[in-house]
Amino acid sequence: QDVAMDQDDDDDDDDETTAPSSSKNFSPQAVTTLACACVKMLSSSPPTRKVVRLFEGIARFTVRCAGAFSSRQLGELAAAFATVRVFDRELLETVVRVFDREKLLETTVAREKTPFHDVPTLANVAWGLTAAGASHPGLLRAIATEAARRIPAEEPDLGDLARMAWSFANAGVTAPDFFEALALLGAPSTSSARKQRHKGPTAADARFLAAIAWALATVVDTIPACRSWFLGMGLEVGRFAKRLDPHALATTAWAFATAGVAVVKAAAPVFH
Repeated sequence: QDVAMDQDDDDDDDDETTAPSSSKNFSPQAVTTLACACVKMLSSSPPTRKVVRLFEGIARFTVRCAGAFSSRQLGELAAAFATVRVFDRELLETVVRVFDREKLLETTVAREKTPFHDVPTLANVAWGLTAAGASHPGLLRAIATEAARRIPAEEPDLGDLARMAWSFANAGVTAPDFFEALALLGAPSTSSARKQRHKGPTAADARFLAAIAWALATVVDTIPACRSWFLGMGLEVGRFAKRLDPHALATTAWAFATAGVAVVKAAAPVFH
């Protein structure tokens, strides 16, 4: 109900504390769940002042109790803050410090026994930092390296791949291994529609593929495998393009043009 309140309600209770203030009453999991629930409730709506105060309180709690949070929880929080467009410098520094410390302590043997982090967590941290405009190229390169190592053996979620691709390209991070692994994986095989072709791609699938296309287009001149991705997607793009909004459609068209790949006739009408 608090999230749904309008601006006038917020003005009436500026002194009200809506954020977790005591570690005796809240656990890291409860705080993470609360943040993620707010994201789902808000959807694409801008946060109210009360929600901003709530997230500021969550940030203070997380910074104070960072050692009790798992890497997955910190990743989910970084993504949640980016989604509602509430950026807290101390929280981001805490996330970077935790992940960077674990990066420095990792060993090849340990990584073989215990994965660095799961792919959704890697994607959440990369996207959360980049969307917040935080500059941490060293950590992003480490995430890209780990993700590239795991892509061939796993079939990561399309959304996770899109968030990482967008993050690395947007931040200007050199990640040739990641982009090559992504390109060789092939976009159609990562889509949920591959398993349910009779239902067709979802709007989310289409947006994610548009983001991947844009990211791959930014490195297509230096990573030859990226052009192969566009050649393969030329046969599929018509199925996805019709689900895109005008901005994403324009981005996709630009990506194909930049890659020097013509859209097949079956898909061409979508771009007119």
